[in-house]
Amino acid sequence: MKRDRSFRSLAVVAVLVATVGLGVAFAALAQQLNIDGDIVVRSNSLLVEFDNLREAVNGAESDVSATLTATTLTFNADLAVPGDSVIFEWDVVNIGTLDAVISSYVVIFPDHPNLDVQLTYADGSPIAEGDLLNVGTSRGLRLIALYTVPAGGELPETDLTFTVSAQITYIQNR
Repeated sequence: MKRDRSFRSLAVVAVLVATVGLGVAFAALAQQLNIDGDIVVRSNSLLVEFDNLREAVNGAESDVSATLTATTLTFNADLAVPGDSVIFEWDVVNIGTLDAVISSYVVIFPDHPNLDVQLTYADGSPIAEGDLLNVGTSRGLRLIALYTVPAGGELPETDLTFTVSAQITYIQNR
């Protein structure tokens, strides 16, 4: 029994020595790597605005008024006789720090034979989703409203009031 007890004691000591030895060996073979750093996220802005309203009226009896804010063109136009028209031109300017792109473009123009309304770039090219407006640049916009006479020559028997609406949404170009 004494021999069995000393064998057990020796086995316990051997296991402890082996555990300590493996721990030391692992510590000697382990390498710790560190990653340290600072990240600065700079401030930016997506700021697209309207500016520089210009208007032209074709028709001696037409009455037109318009105002332009940073985000809205508001106007009233009274076209008196066929052939009268009004043209509004203004700029859309990217004064932010990020390039912008048109994500949506919605127009609600009346469909009537006595009125032709068009919203384009000032050069006559169409406005479309995906059009880019880089930082520090501008593009001219043009809205034309024309009192027309259809092929049948029909004129309105009473005054007509039409609502014109458009919305251009810019987002960050990625």
